[in-house]
Amino acid sequence: MWGAVFRQLAIFLFTRRGKRIAALIGLVLLGFVTALLIDSQMYLSAAFSGLMTAAALFAFVFQSIKRRRAERQRIRRAAAEEIQRAATAQARTEKRGKAKSRVATAAKAARGTASSVARLARTGVTASRNRIRKWRRKDE
Repeated sequence: MWGAVFRQLAIFLFTRRGKRIAALIGLVLLGFVTALLIDSQMYLSAAFSGLMTAAALFAFVFQSIKRRRAERQRIRRAAAEEIQRAATAQARTEKRGKAKSRVATAAKAARGTASSVARLARTGVTASRNRIRKWRRKDE
């Protein structure tokens, strides 16, 4: 049973959050040791321990600020990329709409041209048929 607990604890300590919590616990313990040393009037050891506590606290705060700044920068960058992606999608949609409009215009023109050609062809065929009928009547 204890093996499973230690295994889960070791797995947790390998995560970022686990490392931060372990560092914070270590910082608190170092501060507690400093207080005990001051109380037992071991001032030189307490000064060294206090100096180590202050350095660890400074590093912890500095890393926390750096991490938050990086997270904010990542969020800003993601937002800018999302805006760029949306603008690209909008431009693509507009391009597609223009292409559809051009195809529709070309189809309308082709339909109009085809109907004109069909009308001219029908007129031409009708005129030819009428001429042929006239020639036949002349021959009779």
